[in-house]
Amino acid sequence: MTGATRPRSRLLLCMLIAMVILIGLASRKYPSLLPALFGKYPGDALWALMVFLVWALVSPRYGTGKLAFLALVTSYAVEFSQLYQAAWINAIRSTTVGHLVLGSTFSWFDMLAYSVGIGLGALVEVVAIRLMACWRINTLNDQVGLPSCGVKRWTRRIFAAFLIVCCSVLYLADTTVDRVASGRLVKRAEDSEGRATVLVLGTAPEANGQPNFFYTERIHAVLQLWTSGKVDSVLISGDNSRADYNEPAHIKADLVKGGIPPERLVCDYAGRHTLDSITRARDVFGFRHVLIVSQREHVERALYLAQAIGLQAQGFAAADAPHWWQVRQHLREMFARVKALLDATTH
Repeated sequence: MTGATRPRSRLLLCMLIAMVILIGLASRKYPSLLPALFGKYPGDALWALMVFLVWALVSPRYGTGKLAFLALVTSYAVEFSQLYQAAWINAIRSTTVGHLVLGSTFSWFDMLAYSVGIGLGALVEVVAIRLMACWRINTLNDQVGLPSCGVKRWTRRIFAAFLIVCCSVLYLADTTVDRVASGRLVKRAEDSEGRATVLVLGTAPEANGQPNFFYTERIHAVLQLWTSGKVDSVLISGDNSRADYNEPAHIKADLVKGGIPPERLVCDYAGRHTLDSITRARDVFGFRHVLIVSQREHVERALYLAQAIGLQAQGFAAADAPHWWQVRQHLREMFARVKALLDATTH
């Protein structure tokens, strides 16, 4: 609703608020249900959408623009309040409800997520109202024989604008990562700076019951570096979040089979994401310079994250899988680079 002439249904708003709260809680309790590259931001966007709906419940005759403004002011005020760290308010934040409502740590990207959540809510309402209005007009026009109300052109314009914004963000992320990684990939093991500590980024040894080409080529790349005589140690970082899934253990076993002594291999079992692997290499294992091994696009993203946290790094690109395996990887990498920009800014 863009005006105050037709009040919203409070019953419908209560149902929507309850649904948004449930989805928001689920996004925090079960983060694996959402793509990892989105991080915690879907929950923040849903929180702001709930604020928008609560304002609509309180003032059902307010226009969409006014509600969006009030929701933004409320969300931003709560976020800025996190800069105030007095004992009494921190005690409230330490409770479950207080943490969900007030948060704890200020972040500019939380505010961006709030804007996205409120913007999507306002857009959905405007589109829904437009479609309902056209439906009512078409119903009346059909009764008197007048032409139908056209909504396709208006909808196409919104979709085109949304597509342009998405493509611009993807392009910005891709070019930024490429620029930072430029000149930091070594083509031969001999070109690395001194004796290197290799950081190999884990992946599953199999995919759909077949050997994972990405995994196989990373093993080959590490063995190639070891054979060159310029590797001092190897940090194997991967996912071991389940008892039946252990990327570092698989990689270590294959590297030992390839001739690397076990005492030169160190396993990081908490490298679920690239940022985790990079950060833990510095903060947990104490390395100040690493040679990152993975496929080229992944290495470039890892180099970007390494620069963001102040870890000196070079990259060594393992061979890519055959072309029919690369489509999914390219698509995933496009969105992962957007997440990398978010991580680099908020870390």
